[in-house]
Amino acid sequence: MAGALTLGAPLGISLSLQGSYRTDKAMAFAAIAGIDLLRLTVYRQSLLPLWPNPFPAQQRGQDVASR
Repeated sequence: MAGALTLGAPLGISLSLQGSYRTDKAMAFAAIAGIDLLRLTVYRQSLLPLWPNPFPAQQRGQDVASR
């Protein structure tokens, strides 16, 4: 039997908890923390009033083709 739980937070932060239990009483646990650097920096659209994004990937109201 195996299971996993993955939680996501704003700014590209994630946490994954995993576990496994086998019939021969072997158990395994894992925890993985991750940060999506592009979502934290270039693609960030939240917290702009507190933390400005100097190099946004796309300006608001502007298509990529029009740049």
